[in-house]
Amino acid sequence: TYPLWDSYYWRIVATLVRLLDDAPEVRARGDYQAQYEALLEFTERHLWDKWLEGDWGGSGNFYRSRTHMASHWARIGLELHEVTGEAAYLDVFDRISSGEMPGRPSNLDNQFAPNPDHPAAYVWSSEWNATPGAGTVQDTSHAGAIVSFISTAVELGQYWTNDDLDALSETMTAVVWDPALDGGYHRNVDGTTDAGDMPYAVGGGLGGRMHEWLVLGRHRADIQARIERQYITYPRNVSYFGIEVYGIGAYNARVLGLTD
Repeated sequence: TYPLWDSYYWRIVATLVRLLDDAPEVRARGDYQAQYEALLEFTERHLWDKWLEGDWGGSGNFYRSRTHMASHWARIGLELHEVTGEAAYLDVFDRISSGEMPGRPSNLDNQFAPNPDHPAAYVWSSEWNATPGAGTVQDTSHAGAIVSFISTAVELGQYWTNDDLDALSETMTAVVWDPALDGGYHRNVDGTTDAGDMPYAVGGGLGGRMHEWLVLGRHRADIQARIERQYITYPRNVSYFGIEVYGIGAYNARVLGLTD
């Protein structure tokens, strides 16, 4: 449990470290350089090394039993490699993305298959090498970690491509965020909703579960327009993660050239 939660929240910090590394003009202000160095040291020593080599360490802490869990470490490894150039960090990213993971029969790339009803979209299982079906299909909420990870990797030019973003965008717009749901979205990436439940953000459905998918708005302007038109108009979507939703949308607009 502890390495999972550490990786879940610290992947965002690892991205911040990389952004600070890319911005020497920011680090020159106040004590930002000292904060950058402290965050980088903590990430390497007290997160990565601790869970790989410490008393509770081992590669099993990185190559997790579920796709979204492993993607956290792939993202951290990618960010640390971008900053330090160390091959060991990129090795974890490569193994989870497309290589051989110790103790696992698959990798993330091999998980993806065309959706039978929407061939331009992806479908996948949350369990390694399992055929998506009841109990194994990736749920929309946890899938967001994979979507944001792949978006980051494409931005940095590492393994994943715009073809993957195209497929994930189609998964989002045509399958998960089915237009027929009038703004709601399915619980699973194959367009299903668990028996007896309602789609998210409709009626009593929980909101905010498509939060990390919103980065696809910087890839396609029509997704960004729909985020502004539908996603943020459902109070449950905004209240779950708060104003962070607006920050993602604002950055999308900046990338698309819709604002200065």
